[in-house]
Amino acid sequence: MVGLDGSPASQGPSGSAALDTARVDELATDLVRTVETGRRQLHEEREKLILEFEASRVQLHTEYSHRLLQADEDLRSVQEERSSRREASFVNLHEIVNLNVGGKTYTVKRETLCVCRGSFLAELFSGRWDRLLQKDDEGQFFLDIDPAVFEIVLAWLRDCKIESPTRPASCPTVPVEHMQHFQAAVDYLGLRPFLAVGGLGPNGWASSSMPEAPLRDGGVPGPPGSFLKAAGSLSSFLSSWRSSGSTPPVRASEAQTLPTPSAASEPAMPAMPSKVVGWSQRSSDPAVCRRDEEVTLALIPETRGSATARATRGFQSGQHCFGVKVVTGADGLVGLVSPQWSVAAAAALPLGRSPHSWAIASDGSVWVAGRELERLPVTFAEGSCIAFVLTLPAVGLRTATVYVDGQPFEKVFTDLPDTVYPAASNVRLPAQFRLQCDLSLEDLIQSNAVEAAPPTV
Repeated sequence: MVGLDGSPASQGPSGSAALDTARVDELATDLVRTVETGRRQLHEEREKLILEFEASRVQLHTEYSHRLLQADEDLRSVQEERSSRREASFVNLHEIVNLNVGGKTYTVKRETLCVCRGSFLAELFSGRWDRLLQKDDEGQFFLDIDPAVFEIVLAWLRDCKIESPTRPASCPTVPVEHMQHFQAAVDYLGLRPFLAVGGLGPNGWASSSMPEAPLRDGGVPGPPGSFLKAAGSLSSFLSSWRSSGSTPPVRASEAQTLPTPSAASEPAMPAMPSKVVGWSQRSSDPAVCRRDEEVTLALIPETRGSATARATRGFQSGQHCFGVKVVTGADGLVGLVSPQWSVAAAAALPLGRSPHSWAIASDGSVWVAGRELERLPVTFAEGSCIAFVLTLPAVGLRTATVYVDGQPFEKVFTDLPDTVYPAASNVRLPAQFRLQCDLSLEDLIQSNAVEAAPPTV
């Protein structure tokens, strides 16, 4: 509508109210739409959070269950190991054992088979593995060895069991036609370090080849050492090493090639140094130092955590003996590491508490990869010597017997891996460790004889 002056006529009250109502309805619709959108988004976010929470809960529960299962398995393995050790310690050595050796039956006392302590044969019949050893249809232990060769070994073992200081057991006489099979058998059974038989070839599984017979003064072959001397020489050797700083005497097989200078002869030229097994500078902790002229001595300064020295050479098979003397330092650990051990993985943890390591601490505690297995009733300190006798046959039967200042502890470590290296660690304070490898029972016999020899006038 247009007024008289040409301007639009104003709407009435009803028209204005209609516009306001339409606007309110539009705003209400927008508000409802916004609320519904927000509610839907809130619901979606809530569902998303619930799903994420549930997934995290399931993941944590799975991880917890896995770790709990792993802890149960570790505990079970420790309990089984301790149980097997107790069973082995309570085994009746006077028990009668029936053997089927290559189809021929033998009846023998268990103590006869275990007379060479530390050998693979003694480990097999220690009572710990009876349930796993192969048996024939009559329940007799079966050994796939030539009976003729085993009879020679068994006769020698029986002589060793009943020998006395005045009547030592003589080494067996092996026919020439059986020599090759005899060598294979004694190498397999881990008896080579206990024998000094003429005619044996290069060493097989043993730690070092044995001479045909020990030499007396002047190069005259003498009678082989008795088994009792071999068994008792390790303690004497450790005592003599601890009380003196001299190195063990050379082997008889090496002494045969050394020149004997006379009083009128010219001074001999110094011999070329042989390859000595010592501490590895590359594989040890950077804090470990050594002198080029004395690679067997590890020098460890004061450290914030711990520093570990590792040997240059490891052991894989056979029987071996090495010793670590604590030159200085009252708090340390001595033991073994596998090839998987590294300084980076150890992360300044001492030996035995880091992965892939086995150790005995100065307080007597026995550690394996961060787990304390037991505590030996012995401690060691500055001046002590810790010796390891390794028996390394097939995987699963590999053990380490430890001598702390001459006191033996059999099979302290079991189920060793395919390769192990000697190692030693300090714990914050400075320490020095001297390594001595390539020791055989023949070396220990000679060392004992030299130590016990009366002084000449």
